[in-house]
Amino acid sequence: MTDFSIALAPASQTVTVGGSTTYTITVTALNGFAGSIPLNIASLPAGSTGTFSPTSLPGAGTSTLTVTTTSGTTPIGTTNFTVTGNNGGTPTHSATGTLVVQPNLVILRPTVDTATNFFGYANPANAQDGNAGTFASGLVEGGGFQGRSGESWSGFGAGPSPRTQVNLKITSAGNCGDPNDMVELYYSLNGGSTWNTIYAMGLSGGACTNRPLQTDIIPLAAGQDLTQVQVRGLFDSAGSSSHQIYDAWIEVQ
Repeated sequence: MTDFSIALAPASQTVTVGGSTTYTITVTALNGFAGSIPLNIASLPAGSTGTFSPTSLPGAGTSTLTVTTTSGTTPIGTTNFTVTGNNGGTPTHSATGTLVVQPNLVILRPTVDTATNFFGYANPANAQDGNAGTFASGLVEGGGFQGRSGESWSGFGAGPSPRTQVNLKITSAGNCGDPNDMVELYYSLNGGSTWNTIYAMGLSGGACTNRPLQTDIIPLAAGQDLTQVQVRGLFDSAGSSSHQIYDAWIEVQ
């Protein structure tokens, strides 16, 4: 008996709301099946559409399914849909796919910088402006005498809701040239009551070394109160070390 099979790949795709994504539909002929197979889709989320290219297959072949979502209409979340192939009677076969719709990416930057030690960092606003070419830097008091500076950044705001993914990102560089110096970076999730270490070089016990420019990514819980997030740099040096914080921000989806 002639027949055909239908498959969909990949089984799941993720798209940012307002965007589109594609799947490949493959029809395989069995036992000499040669009928035309129109393709149809059902159970897509509201505000989304599915189009096939081509819309039908001559017994076998592949078609590209494009699913397009609409901002403000397509709901955030996961939906299973069905693609059906039917040559006008029997046989009829189908394949199931999954569409994951996620919110648009929102970037939150700190709006408050506060000196937290004897004196703050130079140009603290540079860690808030999103400019990858500028930075806040730890200061050495007296142009060579022992200096101890600290700066915290806060005021990221509440951010959008609901959300599925939250990442705190901090771009920095540091060079520890003396084991008695301090080159440190921390973050807090409770308004500064407690601090989590990203790195601490020198006097605090970490290896005294050069840490080249890089971005640290800290995943946060989707339910985290983002108004309580803070970032803090600490720096203590007689002149042989340096610390630069280029940017701190939160990405929310």
